[in-house]
Amino acid sequence: HRFRPAPRHELLGAPVPGWNRQGNAVWRNYIRRSEIPWVEDHRVGADVLYPAAGMLVMAIEASRQVAALEAAENKTHATVSGFRFSQVSFRTALLVPDTELGVESHFFLRPSREAGRGEKGWSEFQLWTCEGDDWREHCHGLVRTEYSQDGEPAVPTSADGQAVLEEAQQHCTSKVHAAKLYRAFGDIGLGFGPTFQTLKHVRVSGGNRVLVQTDSLVSQIRRAAPLQYLQPHMIHPTTLDAVVQAGLVPLLDLGAASSGRGVKETCVPVHVSELWISAANEESDGGVSNLHDSSYLVSARSNPSPGYKDARASITALHADTQLPVVEIKGLVFKALPGTGGKGRLEGVHRPALALQWKPDPTLLNATQAARVFGCPESEKCNDVSLAIKGMADCEALAVLYMRQFLESLKEDEVDGMQWHHKHYVSWMRDVVATSAVQAAVGEIPELEARVAGTPEGNLVTVVGRNLPGMLLGLTEPLDIVFGDRAAENVYRYSEGSRRCAAQLCSYLDALAHKNPKMKILEVGSGTGGTTGPVLDTLANVSDGTRRFGHYDFTDVSPSFFEHAREAFKDHEENMSYRIFNIDNDPVEQGFEAGCYDLVLAANVLHATKDMARTLTNVRRLLKPGGKLLVLELTNPDVSFGAFCFGVLPGWWLSEDGRKGGPLMPVDGWRSTLERVGFSGLDAVFYDFPNSEYTTSSTLVSTALPPVEAIKHVSREPVVAQKQQTVLILIDVAPSALQMHVADMLSSALSDQGTAVKTTTIAGTKGLQIDGATCIALSELDSPPLWGMSEAVFTALRSLTSRCKELVWLSRGGAGLVADPHHELITGLARTVRGEARSGGRGALQFVTVSFAESESQDTIVEKTLQILAQNKITTDMQPDNQFRVADDIVHIPRLVEATHLVRHMQAARMPAAAAAASVLGEEDSLSLTEAEATALGRLSAWTALREMDTVRDGDVVLIHAASASRSEVSATQAAVQIARRHGAEVFVAVEAAAAAWGAQGAEAYGLAADHVLSSDESLSSVIKDRTGGRGANVVVEVSPSEQETRQALMDCVATFGRFVDILPPGDNKDGNSRQQQAAAVGRSNVRLDTVDIEALVSADVEGSRSMLERAMAFFEPQPQQRPISPTEGEAVTTTAKPAARVSQALWRLLGDATMTVTTPTTTVSHKADSAADLKFKLDASYVIAGGAGGAGRSVARWMAARGARHIILLSRSGSASAETRELVAELQGVCEQA
Repeated sequence: HRFRPAPRHELLGAPVPGWNRQGNAVWRNYIRRSEIPWVEDHRVGADVLYPAAGMLVMAIEASRQVAALEAAENKTHATVSGFRFSQVSFRTALLVPDTELGVESHFFLRPSREAGRGEKGWSEFQLWTCEGDDWREHCHGLVRTEYSQDGEPAVPTSADGQAVLEEAQQHCTSKVHAAKLYRAFGDIGLGFGPTFQTLKHVRVSGGNRVLVQTDSLVSQIRRAAPLQYLQPHMIHPTTLDAVVQAGLVPLLDLGAASSGRGVKETCVPVHVSELWISAANEESDGGVSNLHDSSYLVSARSNPSPGYKDARASITALHADTQLPVVEIKGLVFKALPGTGGKGRLEGVHRPALALQWKPDPTLLNATQAARVFGCPESEKCNDVSLAIKGMADCEALAVLYMRQFLESLKEDEVDGMQWHHKHYVSWMRDVVATSAVQAAVGEIPELEARVAGTPEGNLVTVVGRNLPGMLLGLTEPLDIVFGDRAAENVYRYSEGSRRCAAQLCSYLDALAHKNPKMKILEVGSGTGGTTGPVLDTLANVSDGTRRFGHYDFTDVSPSFFEHAREAFKDHEENMSYRIFNIDNDPVEQGFEAGCYDLVLAANVLHATKDMARTLTNVRRLLKPGGKLLVLELTNPDVSFGAFCFGVLPGWWLSEDGRKGGPLMPVDGWRSTLERVGFSGLDAVFYDFPNSEYTTSSTLVSTALPPVEAIKHVSREPVVAQKQQTVLILIDVAPSALQMHVADMLSSALSDQGTAVKTTTIAGTKGLQIDGATCIALSELDSPPLWGMSEAVFTALRSLTSRCKELVWLSRGGAGLVADPHHELITGLARTVRGEARSGGRGALQFVTVSFAESESQDTIVEKTLQILAQNKITTDMQPDNQFRVADDIVHIPRLVEATHLVRHMQAARMPAAAAAASVLGEEDSLSLTEAEATALGRLSAWTALREMDTVRDGDVVLIHAASASRSEVSATQAAVQIARRHGAEVFVAVEAAAAAWGAQGAEAYGLAADHVLSSDESLSSVIKDRTGGRGANVVVEVSPSEQETRQALMDCVATFGRFVDILPPGDNKDGNSRQQQAAAVGRSNVRLDTVDIEALVSADVEGSRSMLERAMAFFEPQPQQRPISPTEGEAVTTTAKPAARVSQALWRLLGDATMTVTTPTTTVSHKADSAADLKFKLDASYVIAGGAGGAGRSVARWMAARGARHIILLSRSGSASAETRELVAELQGVCEQA
């Protein structure tokens, strides 16, 4: 370190030993968040990425160091005026992990070898990082250091800063607030934290220009730096990044300022054609350039490509005070990352494995099936429903008693002075009390209050009842009582009935999102977001960025709820809008687009409107044909406590359409009203408490039917009768009774619709007019016809897939219902045909596969087939489904989702930790990988304890205590025995019961006499002294942690002037000093105490540890017969803390420990050491190698022949055409009987 050519720089690192600045200068660094905390403010999606501007600054700092060294060597004093870049490419993002080690980087700078440039002084630079064996190039380009001529600084070509500024001011007149700007950056996944939010005074042109001022935050960065010290930079990465950000501003959707256009995906810089940075006045601030901490005026122009897939920017930055150019960039290319949106999530990167997930198709369920599938989930049924219903009965009784109590004291003149809605309320109360069956007396109110206390409904009824006189007589504001202390909100969110309804609504919504994950949703009367929260939790996973909706409109008649909602749902802000909406009025007149929503939600809000038919008509106008309406409402007017609580509010009495006694409608009323205004009626109804007199709330589902105009418009995609003018039903030549019954029922049903139907075989379609026909294949209801099909069937099938309009293939057991690959042949064929159709290779064939479980009846097969045929004729903007399976009378559809179980395995298989290159040692030829892992840490520990510390000497008596049979401690014990014996020592091993088996085996394996394996009990000291003539052991090695009594016994075994060595096991949480203090506490004078902590040693000196390990492994290399005891077994992983702690550290902590698979905390992993002799192929068997002529195939063939295979068959399309294959055959013929 004393003779480095330059000191370490926090961005660049330090020159590597032996660098050559004139040939290939190399800097090595570890980029850690802890050393440069500002980097955490530069995020793309959820990842912290090193900024591209920082990579350019690395090149500047490297060039500065080289220039300074050249000046010192040549004893010149040339002034650096700037740095010029050319053809810089940013190839791979540099992820900065949140680990202590960080990421290892190497920066290379060498003279450019490009010919024909015509200018000298260019250098080529590259930035690489390495993680294990994985090297990645991040940046590559050319850089040149420029010097001032005759004291005049070099300037860029567009040097007239004043002209640049005036032109920008002329075009850029629209102001954009900086907070809005950085929200827009966040919308495309660029998360700039405080130290990167450097743009202010933003003005845009409405086109492709921007003028901004940058605000240097270097002083703030300095305060946050370790020890509040910031190394000298010519320009700080955050300062240069501000200039780059300016080039992105014209690409953003900034609302009116940008005409609503803008990129929707994450944009990152990928290339710079030319870049110049001034170095003027570099030494103006104690070694820190004034560019380092300066404010700039930045003019940028960006020209996006169609669709905003990429853009090219030109940028000029002027010093804010002098208005002289300081940065000029030409040809800065930004590229949109495909598959990103919102928070910049890269689907391809974050979803490395996908799987098919099947869920019910909600559009193909009748009301009974929907109730069975989406009714209250099992988790909800666990609640004591009878107790909840009993509580509702008590609330009903309490409400009636409150009404009775109030009416008994009410005077008629008091009614005359009430507000209009309170008069309606009093009239309603009189009707309820007159007809109520509640027998309790008013005096029982306190008892009922106590019984319902603690429930949301009970609390609301109680607070309303106690304040009823004050509210109705004008002494108290009803709104404050009902909604104060969140009494009403708690009912909506936490009452048992509301929770059950919300669970059912979300269960149905989950299936809708499965079918259409890009739904555009509008919620009417969102209010406090009580329904919005559970809905968004169902549709989105914030932790991984998955969203199953396109856009969500949060609406209410008042904007007062929006601020709270924005904060509550900020994780979804890029997919949400907040808009004022009154459902009583025409939505189009309020700025909403007609027929554009897939789903409208309304929870306890539609009843509070004047005319329900008009309200539902307005809802229908918002929905697309086929769009869904989900309504959660009170639907039982006979249960009065709801009206008792909310009837004190004027909104309860707004209805003018003939609803009696309040706004509530029963389920049948909803059905008839929906049917009148263009809905399907009720597709499904989910009750909070089915079949109970206290059923209060219901979740209603309805579908927007297409208007007559839409049906006529479908002529572009023919309606059902037109598309089914000809239907061919395909059966076997010798059809089964099942096929005949299904064919007859389908023929009858389709004929009733006016369709021409013909039944034939697949081969029989030859010569028939099948162009534009619909074909329904029934053959696979019995057996898969594709398996072993004849040439005639193949020819006919090829004709069907190229000529007919629709092919519906019915089967039993496909789509994963039966583990028979023969039934999946049709799945592969269908996907292939669809793929060819999408690529233009075929016509618009709709190839539909429907798989039925074996238990499905003939009637179900016919019913579901007709449903699927009808659904696929409905014209929507969605691609129709083409794969179905039917089980338990329910139609399911598949979607690709992340295969989380596979992803976890794949992530576990990746390198879990990085290690410094110096800590990696190559494998030993004499050891398998398993044996090396089992022995390396033990050998290093024993070698350090006995040899590096000069502990063992010729003629010593060595006592090794092994209390545990764990793999790492057995390995250290084995190594210590070998080291001590080969240095002329007499070795004793003291073991406890847990290690006794190893002791017997080890005595035989390493030549120890049986009487040299002792028991580590209280007699150990006397036994050792008897064997050594009273002297004791010269060396005692404590491999395992032990109790105080055992340590005292071991210390008693040490001879005068002996050595006591304590080896800390890996993962030991005890401090080494305290272990030594314990030894000292039981020790005596004239005994040397040492502690060996390999983990601490490696952390302090990686390179020194490597050297010691090399010496230890070399010591064992000449003695290959002294191998670890076999089998080498893994430990039971009984907790996840220990392995997790080990994996998080350097490689040394892993060596010699248990080989483990962290799946469940109790997994036991056993492994036998590799042995070639264990695997032998049968001499009389034949082995086929597909692709045997390829490189891998040839290697496998040689490997099998070496292990006894004598009959090998190589399959290859090229036969023995290649020289390599002929050579292999000749080689194998000398070994195999047949090759």
